[in-house]
Amino acid sequence: MQGLGNLDLTSDLHGAMLVIVRPAKNILGALRLPGDKSISHRYGMLAAIAQGTTRLSNFSTGADCASTLACVRQLGCDVRKNSKDIIEIDGRESLQAPAESLDCGNSGSTMRMISGILAGQDFSCDLYGDESLSRRPMGRLCCLLGYLLTVKPRWKNRTARAITPSRRYGPLAWSFRAAAIA
Repeated sequence: MQGLGNLDLTSDLHGAMLVIVRPAKNILGALRLPGDKSISHRYGMLAAIAQGTTRLSNFSTGADCASTLACVRQLGCDVRKNSKDIIEIDGRESLQAPAESLDCGNSGSTMRMISGILAGQDFSCDLYGDESLSRRPMGRLCCLLGYLLTVKPRWKNRTARAITPSRRYGPLAWSFRAAAIA
């Protein structure tokens, strides 16, 4: 039997290696947990509609949260990352209409949450995602926003193509590309 600190290495009767781990008496060191994806999405979007500059530390570095920051940037917010891994977002009282469709990548969280923010803006906006996101159901979201905002969703072949209100219903007019209803 060979000992390595809290580990003992040995083999059984058949020659298989066994590792026995004994509890440590104490642990010394520092641990930094990665940023939480769910919280990072929400903080990034709230910072976009807040007045002034918001500084976010421990922001998730995942692709989904990067999609959220890219959408926020397209909506006219200045997004910066400084040398200490702090994200700074200059919020806007009113977001600006994006020059192009908002690419949500593979992030259902980005698409669903930013839709609620966009519903209150006075411009039209198109949202899309990658092939995987485009297969995910968005019908419940369209129906809920339609109900809450008194807008009328348009459907084509069980696919949410657009939510377009008439003038009497308000400013919401944006669409989901190829998002299946379920």
